[in-house]
Amino acid sequence: MSIVLDPKGYFLIKVENNQIVLGFCNYQNKDLGYKNKIEKTKSSDNAIELIEWAKDLCSLESHYDYLVEEITKAQMCLKNNQEYIQE
Repeated sequence: MSIVLDPKGYFLIKVENNQIVLGFCNYQNKDLGYKNKIEKTKSSDNAIELIEWAKDLCSLESHYDYLVEEITKAQMCLKNNQEYIQE
């Protein structure tokens, strides 16, 4: 299965200090490879708040669906004191 990249950018997600942290990155140099340059960040322990914040940063429905899935997974890891690894 191939991945279709969202032209607006992508998210780095982690759990840190009892918060879910989203970092929104844009594509810096497609010819030389992608660099994780974070343009915007948002932290919260509330998945719904993060999903709403990120909604306008996605231009593809499939990207938004993936993001909702990952934020929900991060929320469960936070709640259950488990390690979260973004897929």
